[in-house]
Amino acid sequence: MLTIRGQVVDPDGKPIAGAELRLTDPNGRLVLGRSASEGRFAIEAPGLGRFTLQVRAIGFVATVLDVTVPTGDPPVQLRLVRQQQLSTVQVIGGTTGSRDLHPGADALLGAVSVLGGDQIARENVAFAQELLRKVPGVYRAEFNQGIVSGDIGIRGFNTESEIASTKLLIDGIPSNLNSGVSEMNALFPLEIGRMDVVRGTNDPRFGMFNLAGNVSVETAQAKGTYVTSRLQGGSFGTQEAQVLGGVTAGGFSQTLFAGARRSDGYRANSASDKWTASGKWFYTSDSARVRVGLIARTHRLDTDAPGYLTRDESRRTPQFSPAFSSTDGGSVDSDHGSLHLDVRQTATLVWSLKAYTQRFDRIRYVRFTAAGAQQERIEDERQTGAIATATWRPARLAAKQFVLTGGADVQQQRNEQFRFRTLERVRQATLRDFDFSLDNAGAFVQASGAPTDWLTLSAGIRADQLSGSFTNNLPAPSTLPILDYGTITQPKLSAGIRLNDRLSAYANYGRGFQIGTGPAAYGRSPLRASVNDGAEVG
Repeated sequence: MLTIRGQVVDPDGKPIAGAELRLTDPNGRLVLGRSASEGRFAIEAPGLGRFTLQVRAIGFVATVLDVTVPTGDPPVQLRLVRQQQLSTVQVIGGTTGSRDLHPGADALLGAVSVLGGDQIARENVAFAQELLRKVPGVYRAEFNQGIVSGDIGIRGFNTESEIASTKLLIDGIPSNLNSGVSEMNALFPLEIGRMDVVRGTNDPRFGMFNLAGNVSVETAQAKGTYVTSRLQGGSFGTQEAQVLGGVTAGGFSQTLFAGARRSDGYRANSASDKWTASGKWFYTSDSARVRVGLIARTHRLDTDAPGYLTRDESRRTPQFSPAFSSTDGGSVDSDHGSLHLDVRQTATLVWSLKAYTQRFDRIRYVRFTAAGAQQERIEDERQTGAIATATWRPARLAAKQFVLTGGADVQQQRNEQFRFRTLERVRQATLRDFDFSLDNAGAFVQASGAPTDWLTLSAGIRADQLSGSFTNNLPAPSTLPILDYGTITQPKLSAGIRLNDRLSAYANYGRGFQIGTGPAAYGRSPLRASVNDGAEVG
């Protein structure tokens, strides 16, 4: 094999570590590399002839260079130009960069934070949502009631309302419950490779729950052969073990993770036990044009709940749990499986397909006051779906940084909800018996580019349609169709202006939408979806 060597530096000649290199031949064969601590790199060419070498680094303009193999030239020096449009991405901790072939959160003109894997791996949290407390503009509501541990809000959106406002994706798969609650409790810090947080309404990739923004979590995947583990113990009887291992052989990679955590909790009657096991198996073809993989994860959580205190009680005895809450608590069982396919059709066209199935089974026992009765609340959700995305970067418009991305997705939900009046977890009467479906189909297209050296533009639109039915089985079965929301369109626009080398300005506009929760989404009268039109300047 022939090796292309060189160094990546900034405009002042200082080395840039961690720059991503992509070597592509005319047939679309791809070799990936990354610059080392001194900016130096060595990337093996898969053959002879002309190649395109692309270099990307956060904060710098992507640079493309034509190289010929073999070459008698000295090592290549790639001097990157600082990004003309100042980056609005805030990187917290190091990041290995997204594996996605398509424009991600860091390509948006807006407020985006990237929480890196090295920062995440050091954190000690009971639930993965707590990691987002480090991100500006994100609020984590601490409910601390067993399986209802808390939820996240962005830029003042209320976490306790009936309408959830934050879209969650794990490895590109939607992971909100039907109620909109972001379900990421199955993840442990060591398994997370990166978290992207988008604040605002200008991201066209997602529909439901993308009102205030979205959170994309990318889990770790093997690069080389290794085992990483973490054992810890702490106050309130906390014990935790995490093990992450990976094997890479040729084009095959396997990543396995197992984690378990138990704690007695700060308050009385707040003990919890949880464990997760996951595996990722991926294969990349010799030409690097096709990548296919499987992700599987299973999770179990059992927890007590300390109940609710008055304001005075919470100040006098913050660790107290009232006697009427002694049997409160619950459990969550979740399982996930997804197939992933990435294809580099040509040097300028890539497409991806994801298909998934997942279930969320939640049981909660709760008693709000001594005068009230305990309830058993059951939510069983089954979600299946598929997501297709394609991105075209025409070579003739590479100097204008033009990118055209489009996609379509569909999700089918089959949901059951039950409520029982209970006494010490023994059922006394049936209060609710719901059976409902919710199907969501959507598509988007977005074009972006830099027509001049001082102007960056992006325009996109998304459309969603909903279908399904709702059956209330008490006292006798009665069925309603979903409300006629019609086609819900969401335009998105962004512009950035470079004022000088150190100052730029941007503005964006976008629309998000939401529908009613549970029974509120069904009926026989036409009803517009609730929409949120948001604008931002910065």
